[in-house]
Amino acid sequence: MEEEVPPVAISELLAVDGSPAPNALPDAIGDPYLYGCNPIFANIRDVALHFGYSFSHQSSELWRDYQVLPLLTLHRIIKGKVIPYSDNRATMEHLVADNPEVSLPPTFIINNMARNYLLHEAAHCIASSVFQLNDSLLQAAGGSEKEKFVVREILSEAFANSVETMAAAVDPSPFPAFIFRLNSYMKGTPEGKSVLDQAREKFGEDLAFLILFLCYFEANFSASDPTDDTSVVVLGAAGIPLSLDLDTELFAKLITIGFRLQPSFRDSTASTYFSVLGYEQDFYRLREAHWLGDESNHEPVRRVGSLLVEVALRGLNSQVVRASQKNLSAREAGGSR
Repeated sequence: MEEEVPPVAISELLAVDGSPAPNALPDAIGDPYLYGCNPIFANIRDVALHFGYSFSHQSSELWRDYQVLPLLTLHRIIKGKVIPYSDNRATMEHLVADNPEVSLPPTFIINNMARNYLLHEAAHCIASSVFQLNDSLLQAAGGSEKEKFVVREILSEAFANSVETMAAAVDPSPFPAFIFRLNSYMKGTPEGKSVLDQAREKFGEDLAFLILFLCYFEANFSASDPTDDTSVVVLGAAGIPLSLDLDTELFAKLITIGFRLQPSFRDSTASTYFSVLGYEQDFYRLREAHWLGDESNHEPVRRVGSLLVEVALRGLNSQVVRASQKNLSAREAGGSR
C-alpha cells in the first residue's frame, strides 16, 4: 500500500490534521484527521474517555515500559486508566524547521517514525469496561475464574482486531491508508473494503461486524489455519442458521481476514502474554478443548460481541454507554440524599 504513495512532504503531512477536534490528540500525527473523518476511530476515542481513560505522552514508568514491551503493559494501562502514546509531531516540526522542503518515502516514515496504536489500546480498555459492567454475560459459559479471564482477554483482542479492520476500511485509498498506518497495526486495502462492504450488504452492519469479531476470536484461540469446521463454528456463534442460503465465498473471505495473522505469531504472542500473567496452562487447555466449538458457549460470546460491536458503531449512543450513564446518575442521586 505505502509504495503507491509518492514521497511525502513533511509539511503536508503535518497539515493533514487541520483544525483541532475536541477529543483528538494534536501532538499525534493523523489523530485529529482520523477523529474527524473516521466514525469508528471517533467512537472508540469518545467511549474510552467516557469510561474514564486518559491519554498521555508524558514520560513515566508506564510510558517507558510501553515503549519497550507494549504487550506486557496492557493490564497496567487498564488498572491506571492512562493510555500512553508518542508525541511524533514535535520531531517532524523540528525537521521542517531545519528544512521546509523535506520529503520522505512513506515506507521510511512507517518503519522509522514512532507510531501510535491508540485505537487498538483504547478498544482493549473499552472491552474491559464492558466486561466489568456486564460481568454476568459470560457466567453461562462456566469454567474457572482463570478460564473466564482467558476468554475475556481473547474477546478483548478480537474486539481490538475487528475495530482496527473495520476502521481501516473506511477509506483505504493510498494517502488516507498511509495516515491510518501511522495510528494502527492494521492497513486498509481496497480488496478488504470490498469484502466488508459485501458483508454489510448481505448481513447488515451489526451482524457483519459481529461475524468479523467472531472470526478474529476463533483465530486468536487457534494455532492453525482455518478448517472446514471454522465456518460452521462461526455461523453457529453468530446465530446464523446453517440452512441459510449463504455466499460461501464471501464467508470464506471474512474468515481469511480473521486468520490473516500467521499461526506462529498468534501462538507465540498469546502464550507469552498468558505465561507472564500466570494463565498459560489455562489458555492451552481451553484452546485444546476448542472453546468456541462448544455450542453452549455460542450465546454468551454472541451477547458480549453484540454489545462491543454496538459500542464501535454507535459510540456514546450505544446501549452500554447509555446504561452506564443511568447507573452513574442513580448513584449520584443516591449519594446526594
